[in-house]
Amino acid sequence: MSGQIPKAAREEAGNNPATTEELIPGLQDTSARQRSYEDKVEEILAKPLEMITKDDARELQDLENRALGAPVGSDSLSAEVQSIADRNETIARAEESKILDEDVVQEQSYFEPQ
Repeated sequence: MSGQIPKAAREEAGNNPATTEELIPGLQDTSARQRSYEDKVEEILAKPLEMITKDDARELQDLENRALGAPVGSDSLSAEVQSIADRNETIARAEESKILDEDVVQEQSYFEPQ
């Protein structure tokens, strides 16, 4: 916050220096939570979509809840990231299942009499 107290906070405190000083720790905490959330958003946006995981979604939701000070809804960014992570997991399971099926077919053809 670089030592600056937002105008709204000063007005709320009535420009009373003692009260204003009491607000600083809370404002710094809020600012730190917001920065943590923004940093995580940047980290996730830097990833290819197919690399986004459920862990990313959970961490983002936790940080988003803290930054906003309340649980987020289904229209939140973390909900969208959760959808992407769910899709990625579904695709990964389907690919894994396909590979297993191909392995079974290969094994069966190996053991068939020629």
